[in-house]
Amino acid sequence: MELDPTCELARRTLTEWILADIEYNQHHLPNYYIHDPHDDLKALDQASTLVEGSAVDEWTTEIHREIIELRTRAEDWLRSHRRPGDQS
Repeated sequence: MELDPTCELARRTLTEWILADIEYNQHHLPNYYIHDPHDDLKALDQASTLVEGSAVDEWTTEIHREIIELRTRAEDWLRSHRRPGDQS
């Protein structure tokens, strides 16, 4: 299914759903990470793309900040929990 690029509500709703899933995956940090942070980083790329297509306003500013925060947490987790075969 495709997202109608002209539907701002669809963009914002999907972005918020993506971020809510990632927030759930991170809610037990620093003890553990639910699911795979690599997948969350890909989802954050998708959310960033959705936000870039939205009108710039207070919502986009806040969502950009949230994406940066969630990305930092996922990357920090991956750095501190390297496994054999992980790339730097």
